Amino acid sequence: MIKRSAKEDHYGGKWVFPGGKVEKGEDVIKAMLRELKEEVGVDVQRKVSFLRSYTFLRNDGSSTIGLVFCLKYKKGKVRLDKNSEDFCWILPEEIYNFDTIPG
Repeated sequence: MIKRSAKEDHYGGKWVFPGGKVEKGEDVIKAMLRELKEEVGVDVQRKVSFLRSYTFLRNDGSSTIGLVFCLKYKKGKVRLDKNSEDFCWILPEEIYNFDTIPG
């Protein structure tokens, strides 16, 4: 998980999963692998387990659907972008220990 910078307008200081949008012509799994590489610099194995989906409201009133997968780290050193201030590796059951966005 990554902790969004406290300076961020949308959910600043909250813990979130790395993520982003699916680009035209891209499937969900390819988008997830690309976003992980872009946002935190890591590669994961292509074998994934779908855990759940959720919907959350953004500050501007729009909504987003999130898909949560369980992944296994393959390689890469975690590097955070300017929108994040911390990271941690968690097990699925540990999610309830974090101040996350509503969902």
